[in-house]
Amino acid sequence: MKSYAYSIAIILALIGARISFAQTWADSVLKSMTVEQKAAQVIMVRLHSNFDKTYTDTMPDFIARNGFGGVCVFQGGPGRQVNMLNRMQQKIALPALVAIDGEWGLSMRLDSTLRFPRQMALGAIGDDNLVRQMGQEIARQCRAVGVHINFAPCIDINNNPLNPVINSRSFGEDIDNVGRKGVAYALGLQDGGVWACAKHFPGHGDTDTDSHLALPTIKHTRDRLNNVELKPYHALINAGVKSVMIAHLMVPELDSSGTPSSLSKPIITDLLRKELGFDGLVFTDGLEMKAIWGNIPEETVAVKALMAGVDMLLLPPNPIVARQSICNAVANGELPMEVLDEHCLRVLKAKEELGLTSTPMPLSTAHLSDSLNTPQAEELNHTLIAQSLTLLRNNDSILPLNPDAKKRIALLELNVSSSKGRVLYNDLKQRMPIDRFTVKCADLRKKSYKALMDTLATYDLVIAVPYGMNHLPAKNYGIDDQTKATIQDVSEAARTVLCLLGNAYALQYWADKIDNFASVVVAYQPSPEIEGLVAECMVGERPFMGHLPVSISEKITYGQGIYDQPEEIYYCLHPEKVGMNAEVLNKIDDIAIKGLKAEAYPGCQIVALRNGEKVYEKAFGTYTYNDSVYVTNASVYDLASLTKSLATTLAVMKLYDEGKLSLTDHASKYVHELKHTNKSKITIAQLLTHTSGLPAWIPFYKSTLKNGMPDPDIYDTIPSEHYPEQVAEHLYIHKNYGEKMLKEIAHAKLNPSQGYVYSDLGFYILKEIVEHISKTTLDEYVRTAFYEPMQLHSTGFCPLRRLDTGLVVPTENDTYFRHQLLRGHVHDMGAAMMGGVSGHAGLFSTASEAAELIQMLLNKGTYNGKTYLKPETVTLFTGYYQSNRRGLGFDKPYANKKSGHVCHQAGKNSFGHSGYTGTYFWADFDTGIVYVFLSNRVHPTAENTKLAKLNIRTDIHELLYKAIIK
Repeated sequence: MKSYAYSIAIILALIGARISFAQTWADSVLKSMTVEQKAAQVIMVRLHSNFDKTYTDTMPDFIARNGFGGVCVFQGGPGRQVNMLNRMQQKIALPALVAIDGEWGLSMRLDSTLRFPRQMALGAIGDDNLVRQMGQEIARQCRAVGVHINFAPCIDINNNPLNPVINSRSFGEDIDNVGRKGVAYALGLQDGGVWACAKHFPGHGDTDTDSHLALPTIKHTRDRLNNVELKPYHALINAGVKSVMIAHLMVPELDSSGTPSSLSKPIITDLLRKELGFDGLVFTDGLEMKAIWGNIPEETVAVKALMAGVDMLLLPPNPIVARQSICNAVANGELPMEVLDEHCLRVLKAKEELGLTSTPMPLSTAHLSDSLNTPQAEELNHTLIAQSLTLLRNNDSILPLNPDAKKRIALLELNVSSSKGRVLYNDLKQRMPIDRFTVKCADLRKKSYKALMDTLATYDLVIAVPYGMNHLPAKNYGIDDQTKATIQDVSEAARTVLCLLGNAYALQYWADKIDNFASVVVAYQPSPEIEGLVAECMVGERPFMGHLPVSISEKITYGQGIYDQPEEIYYCLHPEKVGMNAEVLNKIDDIAIKGLKAEAYPGCQIVALRNGEKVYEKAFGTYTYNDSVYVTNASVYDLASLTKSLATTLAVMKLYDEGKLSLTDHASKYVHELKHTNKSKITIAQLLTHTSGLPAWIPFYKSTLKNGMPDPDIYDTIPSEHYPEQVAEHLYIHKNYGEKMLKEIAHAKLNPSQGYVYSDLGFYILKEIVEHISKTTLDEYVRTAFYEPMQLHSTGFCPLRRLDTGLVVPTENDTYFRHQLLRGHVHDMGAAMMGGVSGHAGLFSTASEAAELIQMLLNKGTYNGKTYLKPETVTLFTGYYQSNRRGLGFDKPYANKKSGHVCHQAGKNSFGHSGYTGTYFWADFDTGIVYVFLSNRVHPTAENTKLAKLNIRTDIHELLYKAIIK
């Protein structure tokens, strides 16, 4: 075949199709192709960039000359690979699909690149959104080196610990966890423009045979396959995964003919295509594997696979033979032309969707290493690893280690290849006195062994770490018999922490005696970075957050992990790790103290996060002026209008998520008081964006006063059936007064001019809408939907029903309505008259817990592994809504001008809110920063406006941006 002739055919096809290019490119090209060209398009060949010069010089030409449809890149380096792909793509008539088998990123194949965790470690992470972020980052790196398809994720359920080929490549044994993580990884890749590939269909987890060496058999019933192995495929297909890889397996229940799954029409066409409804690209697993070519003649494999329903033949041992066998089969009628056309067309459509309709621009190798290994990518990897670390045992809370406890601690390093101190030892030694023992178990003799045990028995604690582990069950994960025995004996001689820097299945060697260990830590794989993170966890600088993704024994089972001690957000002792300058952050103290000295507030709390890590958390001042009670990080503040965002808007988002309301719904649909008024057409979106025309507020309390005091016909000093709602200490309002307030809103005059006017009144109405739909009160709804499952114990309405009064910071000394110091009763008068629960005010919290709610939004609706809101809902509500200057329930920076309500560095992808009592939060998707400032600036009087005049809140916010390390 001449590549020149092929080029002319393609050019003619493009000219003929120029009018409707976007719709018909693949069809037009297909019509122009010969049988040989079509046969080449369904073949994907192997490409290395670490072979000798002869190979690297000639292989791109070989691929281009033969017009193969795709290449799968293997070992090599990023720059060398890019150079080879550039040469190939410039010469080939039709651009080739480029794939990689990069389950843990490019480093699975390319040197000098970032190694993300294996899927077993990802299975230990609670936050699925992190896995999606990893997929997005891997996709970015793939595109930088010319890759269009990543053969990931592996969604096999690893329910066989002896599985030699899947094992740590699986997310684990739990069906739902594998499905969720698989969807997250796949969508992350596809977010970044790289096609994901679900593998190995119909499920390669429960086998003890390596398909690289022989053909495994899966003997399960159809019910078992439906309920276990096939479930993740349902999830990924429904989520829109673009491709699927077929395993080389014998599955008699699905095909009783003895045909391997990769060549089986009942498995590929009948089950995957028709029953599961998958219409994407189907790959075989590598056809070089002995499971196939050791059993079936090479010249028949290609045709059988295409007839079974495969679109692309991955790595046939001899691609020229495979192409010719396809052509011969078409010629003799064994392979109908329409079947070849169907598969070739899918390949062409994949290229069309991936932008491969013309010769791609050559990729640059300038600064390639820097563009791949960015600080952001390294930080994401750091976070993934940190959240996978799993604490399985912790008797007597032996971890975290206390440097001040004056205990003798020994670190026992087993089978270390060098006498040089490892990262774990060096990092622990920086924090506390620790003695190091380095032992090669094979070299221990009886006398020296006894001496070692006697010495270790004198220590209060021994941390035992076996080095040299691997992921292979056939090699006992790198743990020899002497190492097993040594660790067991140490656990009987002294209180021992077992730290496993490798495959969790290695725990089986101590499963019978697991109770001997004071603590067990699993880190899933070895690396210096992981050792550093383990050290931080061991001394309490960060929490253990992982859970075991597989079961080891009756005592060591899936899901174990002491990961609920600290919350997801924890204090980062080294802000530089998340790209923040500690010296700049420390300047926040000066601004906070300036406010204290100026008496802008008696006290305040400040919390700042970046990428989910707490980089600043401090409390300043006292509860009131001349008070001896100091504000702490546990002090609870009245959030005022932050209630709009962190209660009412969250509730509306949840109901929107569930399809129970629409933003275009008229509020009168749910609030009957609005019917037959000039407010009957106001929409929920208008209420959330303050564009409903409602006035800013109504001073409801004034009409309830008599001679400047609460009217006794409206209020009572004790609760009763008729006066159930508490307004303040010894003050209760009549049960029907809330309805009267709603009617007053319904008959209020609308603003004469259309557009934005900030209004509390719309959130009174939104509260009624939430309660009408949810059939419960607003405070109860947000408590059960958000605060309780997120373990936010200080967050909620009416705090005195839940918390000690001493935790709650007072607000104003009210001399005009309630005539008392307000403490634990909402400052806002209208919210107080609603019994402390309103849509615009009434929420109390700490800065830290408020930050957790906001971080959940920055996580696009997930927190601690649980999904609270859909990502698209968070994006919609926190973005600019249509032509409004605000989001839906959130404040935004002015789109085209600076404003004093937020620091000028806050970009269009940021959002927040401020509150009357001196509260404020802001979050930024672009920088990962969450900032919360809480104060009681209204004490003793709301007339104190120094907080705003001094720009305290915005100056602190500006410092946070300045602290970002460029």
